[in-house]
Amino acid sequence: MISKAIRWIGIGLFAISFFMPAVGMPGGGWGPDHLPGYLCALLSLLFPLWAFRDALRGRLTFFELSAAGLVVPMVLFYFFLCLEGWESKPIRTRRVLAVAILLGLADAWCAVQFPGSRPDPDKFTPMIGHYLWTVGILLILAPEIIPVSAGDPKIA
Repeated sequence: MISKAIRWIGIGLFAISFFMPAVGMPGGGWGPDHLPGYLCALLSLLFPLWAFRDALRGRLTFFELSAAGLVVPMVLFYFFLCLEGWESKPIRTRRVLAVAILLGLADAWCAVQFPGSRPDPDKFTPMIGHYLWTVGILLILAPEIIPVSAGDPKIA
């Protein structure tokens, strides 16, 4: 089945991206000049908790901080719903989750590209891990968004 193959390729790229350099750090100085994907995922998940007091003070919106951090758990939950035996049941849930993932993905790219969404003024540089992460997510979601083939009955 084509949709399963596309999703498994996507989950493979998604998994590989956690071990690749995800973003380049500005300036250099002490420490590495990049962050690996697993560290970016962990920091983006925990950062909203640390920055919650700034969000309450009106400096940053909480949604802006938390949407990107929730992408990884949402993708894993979405993939779980697509496994054998589940793929035909929660169609509406999967579609709502797919939209939320796409919004979080856009927020993650904005967090990397636009320094106004972070407390530090420097801009990060997306690296191979960030691109693989994005392509992996899009491949996981592709059968939900774009019908892969007319003979694929699981795509509704």
